[in-house]
Amino acid sequence: MVFGGVKRERIQLNEDTIWSGKPIDRDKPDAARYLPEARRLLFEGRYAEAERLVQERMMGLRLEAGVHTYQMLGDLILLFEEGKEEVIDYVRELNLDEAIARVSYRLGETLFRREVFSSAVDQVMVVRFESDLTFETLLSRERDAEVLVIEPDRILMRGHVNGGDGVRFEAQLRLMHEGGDLKTTDEGLRLERADSATIPLAAATDYRGDDPHELCEGWLSAASERGYEKLREAHIAEHQRLFSRVELNLAGA
Repeated sequence: MVFGGVKRERIQLNEDTIWSGKPIDRDKPDAARYLPEARRLLFEGRYAEAERLVQERMMGLRLEAGVHTYQMLGDLILLFEEGKEEVIDYVRELNLDEAIARVSYRLGETLFRREVFSSAVDQVMVVRFESDLTFETLLSRERDAEVLVIEPDRILMRGHVNGGDGVRFEAQLRLMHEGGDLKTTDEGLRLERADSATIPLAAATDYRGDDPHELCEGWLSAASERGYEKLREAHIAEHQRLFSRVELNLAGA
């Protein structure tokens, strides 16, 4: 979910267990006792009666509070310092062989490059910048969340979906850079005049009973130690292990 902006980049964040509800036991404990009767009705051709019996006595309990839904986690916002030069040579790319989204463009003589991928191996999303750049990094979510700058190079966003009725969640990012000056702001982090930068981001919920804070801490710490090149190599290798099993050739179709 990379929008590809030049002055303002938005990367929409998803975590597949962000859920507005809680686990619910919908099983009817005595449903099995009606199975022989339902079978007998079916074998006798009394289909309407069998269907009614199954719906009333065997189907899961109805939800009184309605259907719950998946929600997006939030947004990673990158605000780049505006230059006076015209943007030229703008290119967006999604490389299916590598599973990497890229954005590149020129401002004057400077070439800006951006890569984004989500690693199944290391359980982090990674954003990489290469150029002489100055930008601010923010995490945001419309509701049910608070955002904290917890270290000079780390931002944490945590909350409880649906006003406390859904899952607890957390996301953490670290801004690692080569050159430049990193500062904290009221809302996030600001990196000035860096040669390159890497942002690993981890996210988790308590959907399966785990502590999202501990999960994020572990994944982010491990990813930070590995560094960008090793994260990228492991991501591509795991993606291609599955993706390269099949080839589709449409030539002459």
